[in-house]
Amino acid sequence: MHVQLVLGCSRLNAAFGAYLPHIAVAPSVIPLLSTVTIIMSAEKADMYAAGSFPAVLFYLAPLCAVGDMLVAGSDSFCFSAYCGPWLEEGPATRRCRWLLMSAPTMNLSVPGMVSVNRPTFRKAARTWFQFLQVLIELKA
Repeated sequence: MHVQLVLGCSRLNAAFGAYLPHIAVAPSVIPLLSTVTIIMSAEKADMYAAGSFPAVLFYLAPLCAVGDMLVAGSDSFCFSAYCGPWLEEGPATRRCRWLLMSAPTMNLSVPGMVSVNRPTFRKAARTWFQFLQVLIELKA
C-alpha cells in the first residue's frame, strides 16, 4: 500500500510539479504587490488590493500544511512498519517490511526548487514581513 502511495505522490509531482511554482507564487506575489500599494499610497489603494492581502493565509498556508502532513504520514508509516512482529514473520515478509521501512519520504516538491511544507511557508512569511519592514522604513 505504501508503494502505491509513493508511486502516486511521484506521479503527482511529475504531473503538477511544473505548475506548482505558479500555484505557490501567485498567492504570494499578488498580496505583496497589494501591500506595496497600500503602504506607499494608501489613498490610491482599491478594494482589490485590500481584498487580496489575506490570500497568503488562505491559500499558501493550507497548501504547505498538506505537504507537511504528507511527510508526517509517510514517516509514521515507516515507523509503524518497524514496530511490527519481526520474529514471527518469514524471510519474504521481513524483506517486504524492510523495503517499506526504507521507502523514501513522500513530499510535495517543486522540481529544481524547495519542498512545499511548513518550514518553507515560515521562511516565505519571514521574508514577506522583512519586505514589509523595508517598505515601512522607506515610507517614513
